[in-house]
Amino acid sequence: MGISPQEGVSVKGFIAEVLVQGKWSRNAQVWPDAVSAESAGFDLLGRWTMAENIRVVEVAEVPNYPTWTEYVDKNGLPPKRVTL
Repeated sequence: MGISPQEGVSVKGFIAEVLVQGKWSRNAQVWPDAVSAESAGFDLLGRWTMAENIRVVEVAEVPNYPTWTEYVDKNGLPPKRVTL
């Protein structure tokens, strides 16, 4: 796991990408720091059934989530599984 900067891009936020069947996927969450994105990524890794790995990527997107600590303090941890 490491931070992968995009060349020539002004960094504004961080996303967690999850490796699923050889392809990197993401959701719409943009975090203000790499630690928050990494925490969110490990949370996804525990919930996405086909997930193999995570990585944190710097993006030129405005964060739309608070820090992971602030998010968990306000909302609690996300559920580990959902019954359909």
